[in-house]
Amino acid sequence: MEGEVVEGGNVEYEDNGDVSDVNEEVNVDGEGDEVLETEQNDNVEFDWLEEGLEGPDFNDDVFGETATPQRSNVAAIEVPQRSNAASIEAPQSSNASGNYAPQMGNTREIDGVDENDWLEPPVEDDMESLVGSDDDEPTASSIKKVFNVQTGMKKPELCNGMKFPNAKVFREALREYAIHKPVDIWFKLNEKEKISVYCKNKCGWRCYASKVSGELTFQIKTWIPECTCPRTLQNSQVTSAYIAKKYMQDFSKNPNWTVEGVQHHVKDKLEVDISVSQVYRSKRKAIDLITGDEQLQYGKLRDYAEMIRLNDVGSRVILQTEMENENSQPKFRRMYISDRQKGLIPAIEMLFPTVEHRYCVKHIYNNFKVDHKGLELKDALWRCAGATTIKEFEKRMQGLKDLDPKAWEYLADINPAQWSKSHFTCRALSDCLANNLSESFNSMILKARDKPILAMLEWIRVRLMTNLYKKRKGIEKYVGKVCPNIQDKLEKLKQESIPFSATPSGRFMYEVDNDRERHVVNLTNRTCNCRIWDLTGLP
Repeated sequence: MEGEVVEGGNVEYEDNGDVSDVNEEVNVDGEGDEVLETEQNDNVEFDWLEEGLEGPDFNDDVFGETATPQRSNVAAIEVPQRSNAASIEAPQSSNASGNYAPQMGNTREIDGVDENDWLEPPVEDDMESLVGSDDDEPTASSIKKVFNVQTGMKKPELCNGMKFPNAKVFREALREYAIHKPVDIWFKLNEKEKISVYCKNKCGWRCYASKVSGELTFQIKTWIPECTCPRTLQNSQVTSAYIAKKYMQDFSKNPNWTVEGVQHHVKDKLEVDISVSQVYRSKRKAIDLITGDEQLQYGKLRDYAEMIRLNDVGSRVILQTEMENENSQPKFRRMYISDRQKGLIPAIEMLFPTVEHRYCVKHIYNNFKVDHKGLELKDALWRCAGATTIKEFEKRMQGLKDLDPKAWEYLADINPAQWSKSHFTCRALSDCLANNLSESFNSMILKARDKPILAMLEWIRVRLMTNLYKKRKGIEKYVGKVCPNIQDKLEKLKQESIPFSATPSGRFMYEVDNDRERHVVNLTNRTCNCRIWDLTGLP
């Protein structure tokens, strides 16, 4: 007996007393037709997320060939015919009722492999490729159903069965899809493990995705991509937060981006109209994304100060806080300074009792020229400010009074200790009467003044570091012994000192005079009774 069909669908083969069972389960109906078990369950909805379950179109051909399953009246397996070349032919099916058993004659080994090994039907769990491991690599269809976060987010193409790393990626991809198609979507269900989305106009477009059991992966289970709604220039998914995140780099490069410019850019790229209020909200949120939360940065100031101390040895950082009570959080002191405002001098004296406060003469003149115009009055004011002795100051103030008594009254009301060198102390060695240094610094940091505290400090620190590096590299190329600006001042002083003659009056003391004035210079103390050396540090 070569072969036999046994009820229950198990086909047995006899080979010299050995029996091999082929684990291919078939059901035979009342009429004798074989019906595959998968065909009986065509109406059953498979869960494609469970391991080991494949759809009815799953390709089970180990050689990669796809063949349409054929139904026959009798399950028949034909024995491959051997030829002199020891070739093996593919099994052929027959419609005739009969059973064919393998012809077991003298068997021989082909390259060390028993010929009978080829005839044993493969077990599903042990199937391996005869060529190599290429069959174990993912197929093109499986790759297409895995969303690529790196390349697919710009213009995503979704399909049924597509998998996403997590729910966040799926939501972002769905939003981009809805904006580019476009579809005005509505979330009917938006939970941690399942999401159901419909078209707002109820045209039939639908998407349902849920979490794969035991994984973070999200997979689309239901996908109806047809949307018949007419195109509009409105989309609920184009929010201010979306615009801020998508065009954050554009907002950063162009802080003065106009409202019309933002609207035109969004309409050109996304084909969506946005309102003026959306633009303002987008700009504000983009700034928060770029610079960080303003309030949270105050809590990091202590760490920032410690980082500066560690990285820049020798730096001094003073951080002052105040507390309403022992259990409250410390708050930073606030000090508002405006030039010559009421209460400024008492506040400076209270907060900085040892610091000398001076006015900027340029700002004094800007207020002075409102009612007292003319170059002559301007020169008279600057002569009074530049006087280094009290006697010289009084002489020049009298000259101003002779020119314009009202102008003299205006300057006399201002404390000379705050604007004239004649009343300055010798503690601060400075030749500055104008606040040019502070004004130049304020002009440089103008772009950073509206940033949060840490972002502002970092911006200022980097600019100062860059400027100092440029100055250092520039002075390395200078071949002189004294800095260029100081050298220019010394050359100017040489020209001015030509009319003077010096007469020794003691050890390291000289009397210097010309036809109009006489002064005593002490080289040991580095002083001169004209007070120029005392005030500026320059002889």
